[in-house]
Amino acid sequence: MIWVLILSLLMNKGIADAACVFPAELVGIWSSSDGSQLVVTRDEVNDYRINLTVKMRTTSFKCHDLYQGKYILKSSATFLFNTFEFDAYLCVDFYKISSTQFTYHLASVVDPSLNERVITRFAADIPALAEICNRPEPYEDETLIALNKIEFNFCYPFCLLLKLSSCERHESFPGINTKF
Repeated sequence: MIWVLILSLLMNKGIADAACVFPAELVGIWSSSDGSQLVVTRDEVNDYRINLTVKMRTTSFKCHDLYQGKYILKSSATFLFNTFEFDAYLCVDFYKISSTQFTYHLASVVDPSLNERVITRFAADIPALAEICNRPEPYEDETLIALNKIEFNFCYPFCLLLKLSSCERHESFPGINTKF
């Protein structure tokens, strides 16, 4: 019984939280069908385009938790609005198409004040997971966002000049056309 209490206290402090990580195939640089580029690490999405304030157009989101197969992301930094600090949360429902193609839906309803599928709370308030992933399924097809991994095979200019066989591999950008 004492172990349950200790574990509960540790989890409330964030010490024993289960690691929220993305699949290895999702790690990399991605071209998005919304025209942006994302950098995904094992536990963070960087350069995510979102309009939270006039000054904050892109931000990073940490992988915070998993809920019913969806990823809960929390803004890495708080943002200020009228001198109050807020956190932003996203619920992302990923679908793997191939190792270089994913699609996703944002599984939160649109916040009418921001016109974004995001949940914002005072920095001290932590919303329930079901409150973040509050969008009913099935999702509308037009809200699907496609991701294509950007892969580079670099070729030195001198190798083209010398016509070496290793030069047959030129820069490649598979799936750069993000429209399905």
